[in-house]
Amino acid sequence: MTEIQQNPYAPGVISQNSGAQSDAEVIRSMHLAHEYSIKSTALVFVVVGAIMAIVGANFVHESIFQVIGLRNSARTLYGAPATWAVWYFVFGLFLVFVGVAQCVVAYGIRNLKPWSKNPSIVLATLGLLVFPIGTFINIVILFQLFASKTKMVFSEHYQEVIQQTPHMKHQTSAATWAVLVAFLVFVFWGITMTVLSS
Repeated sequence: MTEIQQNPYAPGVISQNSGAQSDAEVIRSMHLAHEYSIKSTALVFVVVGAIMAIVGANFVHESIFQVIGLRNSARTLYGAPATWAVWYFVFGLFLVFVGVAQCVVAYGIRNLKPWSKNPSIVLATLGLLVFPIGTFINIVILFQLFASKTKMVFSEHYQEVIQQTPHMKHQTSAATWAVLVAFLVFVFWGITMTVLSS
């Protein structure tokens, strides 16, 4: 009896040598650039969160020393009367809390955890108040978070797509790396100046 061979080019048949993409690869290729744009916002949240936590801890440290009298009671705290120490203490705790929250959310964003989307929107909205640099940066972040592809990127289904397509990577341009390095240098300089001037 003659064996009937299946035509690899017949409708509904994908040849292993045809180079056709799987459904997961098609979905990943459509969302890959946006996926990495979302993930890049995690770096912003980490850097800003770390700065806020450091500044907040410094406020708490200074206010405690003022309250327990280990420093000259006539000395002012950041240009304000020492009696304001309790308010600086509360404000410092608030900065530490928000800074830690930003780092936690950054972890979720980096791993595209669905729970991190709404907190990131809240934090980016608060960041609009930091005019002008914070306003510009957080407008860009909010634009990405409200984009049409964001819902898919943060979905459980997309997590499965990522697991099925580990070979697909986004290529970051040299210009992007240059901007990133310049941003980190600027942030490091700002932190250094803040610490030295305190």
